[in-house]
Amino acid sequence: MSPKLPLPMPMSSPPLPSSRSSRLRWPGLRRCLWQALLVAAVVLLAGCGFKLRGEVALPAEMQFLRLEMVETGPRIRPGLIAALERGGVTLVEAPDATVAVLRIPVNVTSTQALTISQQARVSEYTVRHRVELEMRDANGQVLLPREEIILERDFVFDRRDALGVAGQEETLLRDLEREMVRSILRRIERLERVLDDDS
Repeated sequence: MSPKLPLPMPMSSPPLPSSRSSRLRWPGLRRCLWQALLVAAVVLLAGCGFKLRGEVALPAEMQFLRLEMVETGPRIRPGLIAALERGGVTLVEAPDATVAVLRIPVNVTSTQALTISQQARVSEYTVRHRVELEMRDANGQVLLPREEIILERDFVFDRRDALGVAGQEETLLRDLEREMVRSILRRIERLERVLDDDS
């Protein structure tokens, strides 16, 4: 009778990763994937000529620009300068420099009553922001004839909350200023497309 040989011990399988450890690794992986997709989207849009909101690109002959703007009125000058510089424009202050000129001789706000209460008090009115602008190239040729931009917002006045109304009115004016800057940039972008079609 042959001796009994010992049975081989079963080989143990490597431990499977727990669902908890998998959950810990996935958020980091997802973040990396989203970042990679975001970078790819920005590169693709830039290659298609897409510009971020608030930016403007000018033709090469208008990369040097002098801004002649009335000093009174709403505070749109800082925002306009920042947007032009983000678009690669070099602003020149010297009045005798031979560069393109963007003129904004009119920049005003006004209000107009819309609704009057029984006590003959204004309860609703319109705030209007009006700008006039024109543009010439370095040789003095008119690129953008003088034109007008008007933006309006309605505003309800509640005398029971004077402090709150004052804050709302200030916010409304700041929103109008930002929208006016964007409107001016859109006019310049439209000019860029016209020059590209003529070239």
